[in-house]
Amino acid sequence: MSKFQLPEPTSDEDDGSDLAAEMLEIEQNRRRDLYAIDKGLFRLRKHLNLSQTEMGKLIGVSLRTYRFYEQGERSVPSEAIKELLVKTDCDLTELFTGQPMKFPPSMTEALLKHYDKVRDKLRANHPNLKQEEVRKLAHVYMAFSEPDEPVDLTKVQHVYDAMFKDD
Repeated sequence: MSKFQLPEPTSDEDDGSDLAAEMLEIEQNRRRDLYAIDKGLFRLRKHLNLSQTEMGKLIGVSLRTYRFYEQGERSVPSEAIKELLVKTDCDLTELFTGQPMKFPPSMTEALLKHYDKVRDKLRANHPNLKQEEVRKLAHVYMAFSEPDEPVDLTKVQHVYDAMFKDD
């Protein structure tokens, strides 16, 4: 009867490369799970109250292709994500991570102060505007202005004309 023998070691030193590769793979899988767009598509579709067929049509793909996206069996192309963003105005951070994008408190405070400044100036200079018009104008104006610049009512007038005046 022959005795079992272990193979001869190829080297006296273990360089740890297999352990490093394994750790890298674990980290990559963790990140892959963190940014799971398939789960995000499912959550968004449920939030929008759409069927898989409707969601597929929304981003310009067949039902079968959309199902592959939602099941994580196929990568979602950037063009489909762009269509989703354009048509639903979804939060991309929430789509990928399940968590809404968070602004730092200082930025949130600056934006709120800017909104108050725009709203107050609109009310003072245009008391005949309805509250809903003031709110909409302030929101649109904030999209193309900076919190640290003064409120320019000529820009607001152009926005108002575009939003509320008939041609």
